[in-house]
Amino acid sequence: MQTHNPPGYTLNVMPGAAEAAAEIQHADGLWFASGNLVLQVGNKLYKLHSDILGRHSDTLYDILGIPQDADSDEGTMEDQPVVVPIDPPEYFLYWVSWVYGLGRTTMGTPAEVTAPDLESTLGILHVSDYLQATGSAMFAVNRLAALNISPIVLLELARKYSSRYGLDVQVGPAIRSIMARSIQEITVLDFHRLDEIFLHISKTKIHILEHRCMVAFNPPGVGGGTLVPKGLGCTPQSHVRCVEIWGDVWVKKVMSLLLSYIDPCPLSSIADRLINNDHWWPAESNLSCKDEFIGFVAQSLQFRVEDDAINQLVQRVQISLQ
Repeated sequence: MQTHNPPGYTLNVMPGAAEAAAEIQHADGLWFASGNLVLQVGNKLYKLHSDILGRHSDTLYDILGIPQDADSDEGTMEDQPVVVPIDPPEYFLYWVSWVYGLGRTTMGTPAEVTAPDLESTLGILHVSDYLQATGSAMFAVNRLAALNISPIVLLELARKYSSRYGLDVQVGPAIRSIMARSIQEITVLDFHRLDEIFLHISKTKIHILEHRCMVAFNPPGVGGGTLVPKGLGCTPQSHVRCVEIWGDVWVKKVMSLLLSYIDPCPLSSIADRLINNDHWWPAESNLSCKDEFIGFVAQSLQFRVEDDAINQLVQRVQISLQ
């Protein structure tokens, strides 16, 4: 069986470690009289079953399968535990609780499975990846999908675990969620947590903001050689008024949507807003000309720039995680 132990991963034996530190205690519910393997993680001692751990973890299966010296008590005595360097140590408690939660038919009264909150689920995933425990890793990933977690956390997980466990499929939805937020909602801590990913996000946000400002101050179809033709039943004289109405609607309604830092409306949704808000248009509006203006917005490439930029951002981030 091929293994890929985490960098710096070791199983260390520290004779007398349990006696040397008064704060070390048995892990509640995870000290089994029938166990044959004593582990120390942080200040907790566990007496577990090597066969059960080996079934769940490829790394432990390989390491625990190495023959030991017949005279050695390493990992079998409370004063000679095998020290497993998992940080934070609480994560191992979450993982091993999950492992024994599956062993109800053979273990009698197992430890209670940790409540499926975000911390414990992330802990199970962290240890699962560390110990090559695919089953518990997929449990954690499926559990995360059911939890309402922030897109920042999703991106952080995708970066940490790359394409393992299918977390890369969360990149697109997470980035789109972040891009839909106000820039004030992104904290300095978020930038530090995701490093180069947020550099990509920041550059794309700046590009989109600049484009939105350009569009906001240049109402489409009223200048620059892009005058929208008059609709049916509209004369050249009356069309002047139609253009004025269109400019008024744009300045009073659309510009605020484009320039809002609190709840920016996607460029691709502007046409729908114009269609679904009849009260924006005065009663004197020529309906045919109104449809022409809205149709121009719907077909203009200027209103696809935002979606194209976000799609390109998703692709760049996905490539960087490979």
